[in-house]
Amino acid sequence: MKRNPEIPSPTSITYYKGSFSVLASASLLGSVAILALFAYKENVNVMTMLLLRFSLSTLFLFLFSICKKGYQCVCVERKQFLRLFLLGGVFYAFFCFSYFSSIQYIPASLAVLIFYTYPTLVAIVSSFINKERITRIVVMSIFLSFFGLYFVSGPGLASANIKGLLLAVCASVFYAAYVIYGHSVMKVTPFHITVAYVYLCATISYGIGGLLAQNVVLPRTFSAWFYVFLVSFISVCGFITFFIGVKLTTPTVASILSMVEPLVTVLLSVIFFQDRLSLMQGIGGGLVLLGALLIILKNRIEKR
Repeated sequence: MKRNPEIPSPTSITYYKGSFSVLASASLLGSVAILALFAYKENVNVMTMLLLRFSLSTLFLFLFSICKKGYQCVCVERKQFLRLFLLGGVFYAFFCFSYFSSIQYIPASLAVLIFYTYPTLVAIVSSFINKERITRIVVMSIFLSFFGLYFVSGPGLASANIKGLLLAVCASVFYAAYVIYGHSVMKVTPFHITVAYVYLCATISYGIGGLLAQNVVLPRTFSAWFYVFLVSFISVCGFITFFIGVKLTTPTVASILSMVEPLVTVLLSVIFFQDRLSLMQGIGGGLVLLGALLIILKNRIEKR
């Protein structure tokens, strides 16, 4: 059977470079929540941190796109901009706010494992919107993810911060909506332009939200600015390395390797904040990740 020339061989140097890029991206993005916690310790609130993060990242992404392909590549029509605003200014903005708020109430290691139920939510919603058949693999994934979520929540809901848990669940829901709607948007808009406008629209939303709530306060210490700049820089580097990895491997391979991200967050939480997951929570986290992995590998498994 002949191999598609557009898909690199699993033994090629290009494939290994792409895999390394995705692993680097997952490691970088897995550290963002931990760096945000350091920023919070410097009295940077969630709205300020997100506004500065996306403002700086937007500037870098547009400069990167313009330098690479020229000014015309970032021009979009009004209808296209409205679609991008819904994607970035609503779905992605609410996802980020929910996720980065949740880690103020529950450990980052717990929040990221709850968040990783989103592939299962995507599969469920897609079955209604795109008329995708719910197969045994999808049912198994749903079972594993929510059974794992029960263990991740610890001895009981009474022992966990309800607000933090709900925010983490909201983050998963909004990210699932972002993925589903983003799939249709990226059919007509290049990936790097989509991400640049997602960041721009998120910046607009946080700017408006911060102005209305009057809770945007610029950092007053060097260390606070340092963590904000670091979060912004790492976010952009994570996006670029992931895009390179997808280009050099395949979207499926990149998705699977990206599951290193929650493991990095859990590991860094243990190292820097002495977060401790019990044995049952660890098992629950493993079931959540296994459920997500089954969704990612669904097509490959069902063809066998």
